[in-house]
Amino acid sequence: AGSLIVDDIEDGAKERRGKPALHQLYGIDIALNAGNWLYFLPGAIVPRLNLDHLSELALHRRINETLFKAHAGQALDLGGRPNGLKQFEIPAYVATMTRLKTGELFAFAAASAAIVSGAPRSHERALLRFGRELGVALQMLDDLSTVTNPDRHEKAAEDFSNGRVTWLWAWAANALGGVAFQNMVNASEAAADVPSLCAAFRDACADLGRQHVREQVVRAWDALPRTLSD
Repeated sequence: AGSLIVDDIEDGAKERRGKPALHQLYGIDIALNAGNWLYFLPGAIVPRLNLDHLSELALHRRINETLFKAHAGQALDLGGRPNGLKQFEIPAYVATMTRLKTGELFAFAAASAAIVSGAPRSHERALLRFGRELGVALQMLDDLSTVTNPDRHEKAAEDFSNGRVTWLWAWAANALGGVAFQNMVNASEAAADVPSLCAAFRDACADLGRQHVREQVVRAWDALPRTLSD
């Protein structure tokens, strides 16, 4: 929740989940303080779980590593631009950013269950991979929905105006030739006709995107049986 609040501030978002973003309701100062406070809340809760010392230390380390990696991923999100990267660089850039920004949050949620239950390290590692891959799938689906769902076109407009490099750009980079891809970049920078731009992305890469989401979900589940069946 804290990451969503801060992300909305950095994006200048108007809405979150169909309602005004927190900073729109209470101002940036209060929203930023609330988002940062939420970063520290998990660490404050850990001592109340009555874990053994090694498990408590492992959980604190996992929290710190998650926050560190998620901020690195957010830095990539803020720093990358479709017109600032070479076309062939974009798929790998988006994959790295997503694994750090979204995947690590899901990895933390999944691995925490292994840590607090005293499961073997092999199970924790499997759940880390599962959460990381599932988080990537969710980000793919979220990015895809901004152009396939008319109710989310405002989010697409926000991403275009901020120059965010989403999975849409990764798929378009794989699907389009150089001239066609550059035309998409130019059109997104203008962002004057968002519905037409969303339609262009749907035509160019929606099917490819759906295929990648399905493959990513399968990849996530494939991380589990070999280890957790022991």
